[in-house]
Amino acid sequence: MGRVVRSHEHYALENLGQEGCRLVLTNTVEFVVELAEEEYAIEAMILSFAGFNALAKIKVHAEEATEAVRAMAAVKMAGFNDLLCGFA
Repeated sequence: MGRVVRSHEHYALENLGQEGCRLVLTNTVEFVVELAEEEYAIEAMILSFAGFNALAKIKVHAEEATEAVRAMAAVKMAGFNDLLCGFA
């Protein structure tokens, strides 16, 4: 998607003892070519939204179980379908 050639996500849980745990997401990205500052900003925004979405799904899954994640995905897809109908 966009100007990304390769993207590798790594998730790790860090034990915080009685406080719970921390989820760490590391995303390593390789772009097609060297990007201008404005192009990089756009790609960074797209990647940030994707990362936020992934972490939101993990949070919902941990707090509410698998069916809540499926419901969240269905609502999102319905929104995309509504948005895309204007372009068909």
